[in-house]
Amino acid sequence: MAKRPWNVLDITGSLVLTGLVVLIVGMMLAAFLGIGAFILGIVFFVTFAVAAVYAPESKQGRPKCQSCGRILKSPDKCGVCGANQLTRVSEVQLIAISSVLLLIGVIFIGAAGAYSETEITKVGDLRETDNFRQTRVIGKVVDIVDYYPEKYEETGTIRMLLNDGTGDIYVKIVPGISKHFIETSYIPGFGDTIDCEGALFVGDEGYMQIKVRDKNLFKIVDTPVQHITLQQLMESGKSDFELASKVSIEGQIQGKYYIEGFAWILDLGDQEGRSISLFIPETITQLTGELDLSTLYLSQVNVTGGLEWYEDGQSWEIIPGSVQDLRILDRYTGDTYVNLTVEQFLANASAYQNQYVQLNDVIVAWHYADYLFSVSDSSSSWDEVSIFVDYDANTSTNFDVGDKMTVRGWVTFYDENDNNLPDEGEWEIKIRALSSDYALTAEDMEGTR
Repeated sequence: MAKRPWNVLDITGSLVLTGLVVLIVGMMLAAFLGIGAFILGIVFFVTFAVAAVYAPESKQGRPKCQSCGRILKSPDKCGVCGANQLTRVSEVQLIAISSVLLLIGVIFIGAAGAYSETEITKVGDLRETDNFRQTRVIGKVVDIVDYYPEKYEETGTIRMLLNDGTGDIYVKIVPGISKHFIETSYIPGFGDTIDCEGALFVGDEGYMQIKVRDKNLFKIVDTPVQHITLQQLMESGKSDFELASKVSIEGQIQGKYYIEGFAWILDLGDQEGRSISLFIPETITQLTGELDLSTLYLSQVNVTGGLEWYEDGQSWEIIPGSVQDLRILDRYTGDTYVNLTVEQFLANASAYQNQYVQLNDVIVAWHYADYLFSVSDSSSSWDEVSIFVDYDANTSTNFDVGDKMTVRGWVTFYDENDNNLPDEGEWEIKIRALSSDYALTAEDMEGTR
């Protein structure tokens, strides 16, 4: 009959095995009870292993000399070869001692890896010889964060471009870690400072990328936020702010435009007619949630985001890091409109700037598109008011010159040069979306009065 395992082991082996079992249990419980359970397992293992070193081996029959193998007459000393039996260490005991030393070495290496920090590297100092090296970089997100969904999984890869003042480097967060960050709403935004670590990849033409595979090696560092006014930002030039500077600003969402599959562009304005653009890439809504424009539009909001210089418009725009960075301060409840004729309006247009007016039964005098046209009091009048219709606003479609309509909206001064000079611009009425504004023909007026 075969011997059972616990009958094969001597006292030393049993103690070592027991210590290992306790250690494994401690490692398993560490996931639920914390590192204390793991440390307790180590303590038990070392205790059992040390006990095994000093425990006598189980003997079968009469004891034999550990040196020459002859039967002992005295347990302390061999009468044949004279070997001292008390100071001898058996092979099994050597295995126990080796196990302890091996464990101590593993613990030391693990602690060194867990508690030692990788030195921060400057991007400008990285070379091709650093390929595949564990690299740590601290830098600012200076471009729109990208997200690439997996084809067959409900996750994807997050990628961003960092700049630490010495150069640019891409950071790629693998799908498993990306999923964790999305579920916990730990998403970096344009202008955020990132501390990350991972394997470096150096490609052609200076391309460099750090691949993050551990959620503990990616941190969003607190970034100073500067509180400014809309007027301060509009009067600032390209050299007045650093790219991706984080700012906080208040205003009213006064316009919205959607570029299919790419981004939302919202106008953030004040009651003096000033406005800037909020650029919200579709990636932000993918990672942080949908925009609730039914409550955001025309509400007074506080916006936090990074500054991006818009070359075509020679002005700053703000890129929020998430939809939560648009915080509603005061919701839109409706407006009161002043009834005027076109003649009355043009006679004193500046008095109605940033107010809400209604023009009844006016004639379409010029029609560029359903979102841009002009109206007058009659078909023979040269006095016209331009009408600009916001995206998705309440307006008739497929109308033409000569059609009669009613217009009500917000009075603003359009000046493409931003000089606010009467001879360089014109007064217009803006039909805002999700508001009580409208521009409707007589046929579409039913139910709106």
